[in-house]
Amino acid sequence: MPSLLPSWRWTAAWLRRGPLAGVRLSVRRCRVPADRSADCARAGGRYTIRVDRGAAEDAAVLLLLHEAAHVVAWSLEGREHDAVPDHDGHWGLAYARVWREFSRAVEEAG
Repeated sequence: MPSLLPSWRWTAAWLRRGPLAGVRLSVRRCRVPADRSADCARAGGRYTIRVDRGAAEDAAVLLLLHEAAHVVAWSLEGREHDAVPDHDGHWGLAYARVWREFSRAVEEAG
C-alpha cells in the first residue's frame, strides 16, 4: 500500500523553508538512545532534531513533525525554559500549527 505521507527528505526540506524558516536547525536520521525514537535539543543557539534511522519512513516523518513542534514552541513562541513541561498546552498548539501547515503543503504538492 502506498504511503499517504511524503518522504522524510521532502518533509525535512519543507520544515526548513516553512514553519522553521530562519531557525538554525539540523535535522538528522541517526542512532538515538534506546529509550527514545527521536529527540530535539538546543545548543549554542542551534536546534538539532534526531530521528532514529531504524524508524519506518512514515514513522520517521511523524516523529520529525512531533520534534518540530518542540522547536516551534521553544524558539518561535519563547517557551524554552527548564521549568516548562515538554508536552504542555503550548506544545499542543505548536503541534497543531505544524500539522495544519504540513497538511496544507502536502495537499498543494498533490
